[in-house]
Amino acid sequence: MPITPDTRKPVDDLTVEDFLAYPIWEFALDEEGIEGRDETWVRPVDSKQVPKGEYSQLVGSEFVTAGGENLHGFMVVSTCDGVEVQAGSLVGDGYYLPLPQMSEENARKDAPWEVRARHELEKALGGRGLRVFPLSYTLRAAIQGETVARSGVVE
Repeated sequence: MPITPDTRKPVDDLTVEDFLAYPIWEFALDEEGIEGRDETWVRPVDSKQVPKGEYSQLVGSEFVTAGGENLHGFMVVSTCDGVEVQAGSLVGDGYYLPLPQMSEENARKDAPWEVRARHELEKALGGRGLRVFPLSYTLRAAIQGETVARSGVVE
């Protein structure tokens, strides 16, 4: 089925093809009341730039592991008070892998569940921590008013 502006799905069903068709997705919170849907459902944003004044836009991203492997997924971008880019998820053939929200060093001190999640992600990718992290990313869409898509690192 082709991906259109009317496409709706749970966030963990997003695919590489979805982000190739529409680089930006948002939570369809105003549609939660529709039978069978909840706060996890998303819809495409019909824009080639991340709009200003929005929270939690899922922006398709290209990733490169520390070992040089290319992956796809998204980062979460909010543009209400400046620009904030947070870890999202990796998506691929048959997988949806949430990214850690903090470095392993900080997680060891404050959030042991994040350490476990990081190791599960590394195992799912078939690598070891040093081969996956740090994970570089480049957004597939620029922020409104900017000419270059942002890039960064998930530690």
